Amino acid sequence: MRKQKEILKDFLPNFLHSDIFMNRAVEISEGSLSPTIKWKTLAKQEFLLPPLEEQHRIAELFQSIEQSITQAEEQERKLKSLQKSLSNGLVDNPPVFGNLLTAKNCKPCSVGDISDCIEQHDKKPLENGITRFIGLENIEPENFNLQGFGNIKDGTTFTKRFSKGDVLFGKRRPYLKKVAVADFDGICSGDILVFRAKENKMLPEFLPYYVSSEAFIKQAVSTSAGSLSPRTKWRDLAVFEIFVPDIKTQEKIVDIFIQLNDSLKLITRQKSTLKNLKQKLLNEILG
Repeated sequence: MRKQKEILKDFLPNFLHSDIFMNRAVEISEGSLSPTIKWKTLAKQEFLLPPLEEQHRIAELFQSIEQSITQAEEQERKLKSLQKSLSNGLVDNPPVFGNLLTAKNCKPCSVGDISDCIEQHDKKPLENGITRFIGLENIEPENFNLQGFGNIKDGTTFTKRFSKGDVLFGKRRPYLKKVAVADFDGICSGDILVFRAKENKMLPEFLPYYVSSEAFIKQAVSTSAGSLSPRTKWRDLAVFEIFVPDIKTQEKIVDIFIQLNDSLKLITRQKSTLKNLKQKLLNEILG
């Protein structure tokens, strides 16, 4: 669409995002399976528009909100980049994490030395108090938080058990970088490997940063087999060599990651609040 004299260029996008416009567009769309809207139909619709001077003030308000959203997104991007850089440093040779890692407090080992791959199955989870399941679609790339879950009562063929705090790793198409930390007990797809930190060797909160590192993902990709849906195996990941600090140093590093995650959550909430505010104002001003 191109602006006319009656509507400002900066006001038009906001008007098109308002509920009053979108609801009207839905009402006049045609077709049952894939409804579409035609310009000749839309062009005949009448809407109330504020005077040009008022449009200008409204456009400035929303530009200010958009700038705040952009700033929040940039802060979010920088923090995620920092988190990724720190994770990758853990598997460097020698490992790097500021001045916390030294030759004295780190020792060489393998992923299999500091974690187990759990292969516990439960064919009657509901009877054992397990109500939720996780599929690969519930794991978002480069995001440790699970994105929803399925209800076992609705039906599932999954039987692999996991516990709260376990690291879930998508072994199918590992280049998708699907890594999450379980925040409840449940069952999951067979295409998910369940990693559990070994007591006194690796803090459970520390393990996901090794598993999500670029070097570990590269190991998973290089050991994958299959043309359409390549999969990696635990035996090939267990031998991946890393340097691991002592528990006391792990605790210090985990505290830093926790602060980073808290900052990310705060920025994410701010961004969500700003977007909700924008939509609410759109509907109140133009509705």
